[in-house]
Amino acid sequence: MILNLPHEVKGYCQRVLRRKYIVINQSLNENERRFICAHELGHMMLHKGFNHYFITRSTHFMIGKFERQANEFAVKLLSYGEQMEQGEPLAWYLSRCGIPEEMHNYYF
Repeated sequence: MILNLPHEVKGYCQRVLRRKYIVINQSLNENERRFICAHELGHMMLHKGFNHYFITRSTHFMIGKFERQANEFAVKLLSYGEQMEQGEPLAWYLSRCGIPEEMHNYYF
């Protein structure tokens, strides 16, 4: 779902009546939306039962590991099946795959 969200919220995943939803901020461009969707899908696949709101507000647990894993998942998903052209710089290849520049360091 694409909704009008506060600027600082790019997206999130939630479960309502046993259905899973990914919600994305409508202010994002197409490449940002694709990355956020892949990132949130990573959370759904890798972190079942993970409640970001509860953990950040009610515990001292660091969520950095979960965010890193979701970013790695998104980078792998968006670059899957794409071939780097001979002589193409890595940054160009990743940009062509729709991966934001700040996420390029998650490619391995």
